Amino acid sequence: MARTGILTGHQEHFLAYLFAGAFVAAKPSKSTTPKYFALVLVAYAAVLELGQNFVPGRTPTFDDFCSSALGAIAGVVAVVWLVRRLSIAERVAP
Repeated sequence: MARTGILTGHQEHFLAYLFAGAFVAAKPSKSTTPKYFALVLVAYAAVLELGQNFVPGRTPTFDDFCSSALGAIAGVVAVVWLVRRLSIAERVAP
């Protein structure tokens, strides 16, 4: 298993899903909401953790799932907040 050596495993999980959440939430979509993107990423994290039951030498942990899920939610929330902030700034600017 490759690790950065700088961050802990939980930090790596959080950052990976933070960037994934931000990336998918940044794409404008009229048919889906940011909540949907967050939910899909949380479900994806759960499936990957549970899938480790079937990989020799790997074990799923609730801590890793929580790190991933929180990262995904934080990434989506950060982009939604930023987009709303920018749209308010555009309306206020002369």
